[in-house]
Amino acid sequence: MVRSAPRRYSFYLSNTKFLALLVAFYVCSLSSNRYFLCVRAEEQVTWTPSDDADDEPSLPLSLKMRKQLLQLHQAISQADDPVGMLEQVAAQNQMSGAELGKMLEKNYRDLQQDPSLLQPKTLPRAIFKALASLGVMVSQLAKKHPRSFGLSALTLILICYTLFVVPRTGLQMSSSKGLLSKGPTTMFSPPDRYVKKLLRRKSDDDRSGKPLSLSIRTVKTEWDDLLTPLQDEEDGVQVHVLPRKHELRQAISAQYTLSPDELLEEFPLGGATKAEIKQERDYIVDMLVSNAEKLLEERNFIEFSSTTSGTDSDNGSPLIRNVILSDDDDGDGDNKKVGVLVVRGLGDFGRHGLLFYKVTNHVPVYSDADDDSSSLTVTTLKNMGFFDGQIHIHVKRLPDHDGMLLVQVSLAVPKGGRRISNTMGQFIVSELARSILQSSSRRTKQTLARKSQNRRYKASGQRRANERRQTRTNRERLLEEMAEDRRRRWQRANPNAGSYRPSNRRQMSPNNC
Repeated sequence: MVRSAPRRYSFYLSNTKFLALLVAFYVCSLSSNRYFLCVRAEEQVTWTPSDDADDEPSLPLSLKMRKQLLQLHQAISQADDPVGMLEQVAAQNQMSGAELGKMLEKNYRDLQQDPSLLQPKTLPRAIFKALASLGVMVSQLAKKHPRSFGLSALTLILICYTLFVVPRTGLQMSSSKGLLSKGPTTMFSPPDRYVKKLLRRKSDDDRSGKPLSLSIRTVKTEWDDLLTPLQDEEDGVQVHVLPRKHELRQAISAQYTLSPDELLEEFPLGGATKAEIKQERDYIVDMLVSNAEKLLEERNFIEFSSTTSGTDSDNGSPLIRNVILSDDDDGDGDNKKVGVLVVRGLGDFGRHGLLFYKVTNHVPVYSDADDDSSSLTVTTLKNMGFFDGQIHIHVKRLPDHDGMLLVQVSLAVPKGGRRISNTMGQFIVSELARSILQSSSRRTKQTLARKSQNRRYKASGQRRANERRQTRTNRERLLEEMAEDRRRRWQRANPNAGSYRPSNRRQMSPNNC
């Protein structure tokens, strides 16, 4: 049975729906500032079709029924008697043949004009249709408001570019010193992969016959004059007041000490006498100095940053970190001569600054029999840093107080070089000294913890072995006592036991031959 939709539509709005419609119209009238639309709640709202509605037949609203009408149209046109079949179908649906014919023709024309009605509604087609509608809407909006659309499009492009670049490069602002830049700067914290890529380029240039230019011509080799004002018992940072005729323009030093008593209290080695305790202290101090020297060899200056913040846009990244090329990144063993210190707040506009440096001097520990110390000096590269100078790291063992670890870091800028702010210079040298001290202490604690664990495990094994030996001895002793007791009871029950002597008569019998 094919039913058509009614030709005329009329309904009454309920009070709730009408009030909502009235409020909407009232808001629209206020926004346009032209006129108010007033409607009474008792008024009847109706919709009537146009005057020529009777000329066109009404079609069903369901797409499924319209497809059935199309199939019926094809069946009637292919029939032997189309007119008879049309009249028969019309009579079954209580319609005239003319009305059914007009309905079928109109449905056929509509579907020919819009073939998309017959296509299935799939998800890709719906997405494509939505995108096409969005494109049309955007184009209309661009024609209507060209300036606003251009500004919005530019903002969207900048946001997408930022989201794409930040995880890869940290949004680099400048690559070297320039007219408007003090040095290499990134807006956000640059990833290690990007910094290592820049280091690999510098390292390749250095090995290919293009030596890296240092920021200063004369390299400082003696650093005792900067460390003299600081006493061996003091911990802190000092900005040196230099005379006018001094060779340096700026000098900042920091030193921190670590006593082995803290580690010895946390991980006791079992010494009882004063000589044993002194030997244990010397052992721990030697381990601290050795670990500090390994840190200098590995160029692992900043393993721990004492201050981090998770409330800013950098999501808790360290304030200062050191990036070098590892053996996995570059097969050449001479790849640790160049490195980068990434310092937040050092760059332009208070952003992340990249301080490129090159190792110019390294004195390993125990190289001099008279001095138990190690030192490392790095020099900034030309136009690739925020100051022109050197950073000197000195690690040694103090002979006073039965031995202590001393870490000293100095920053020096010669005459004619660019200087750095005292606040940032104090922060850099303090973080370097603290990090080396903390890393050396952590590695020493790890070694002592492993030794303590091995000692406890060995003592536990010895205790269990002694218990097993004692248990086995007691069990054997009880068995021997039980055997002696059984022998005594057997002898008491058999007084003649043990007096039997064989006569060898059985061996002499001819039956045994």
